[in-house]
This record gives sequence, structure tokens and C-alpha cells, in this order.
Amino acid sequence: MVLAFQKILKDRVALTCLLITSSYVLVAILCKLGIVVANWAEAVGGSYAAPSSDLWLGADIFGRSVLIKTIVGTQLS
Repeated sequence: MVLAFQKILKDRVALTCLLITSSYVLVAILCKLGIVVANWAEAVGGSYAAPSSDLWLGADIFGRSVLIKTIVGTQLS
């Protein structure tokens, strides 16, 4: 186990993949527990609002944040 971890630390691509995967899993767990986004269905903007400082990816037809919906989508994948 230690040898495998040492090999990953030496390989930059493997380390990058491990960090991305670990952060993705962490966000999915925090989202499932309701820590990151508790009420993702709440309207926060107008219908099809353009990206702004408040809505980084804009809003959908119902005024929900696309960024928050993307984060909640990690639960399904």
C-alpha cells in the first residue's frame, strides 16, 4: 500500500487524477448530507438569467442556479 502511494506521488498525472476524484467524492458526500447545498430548488434569479457575480453559470427556466444544480448532480453520478 505504501509503495503504491509513493508511486502515485511521483506521477504528476496520477496525483492530479487522484485529487480531482477525491474532491468530486467529497463534494458528493457533503451535498448528500445537505452541508453544501441544502435547498437547491430555491429560485435565486429570473428565468434564464445570464451569468453574473451572484449566478456564476446563470439560471434555468425556473430561476434556479445552474451551478448549484451541477453540484447536486454529483450525487447521481
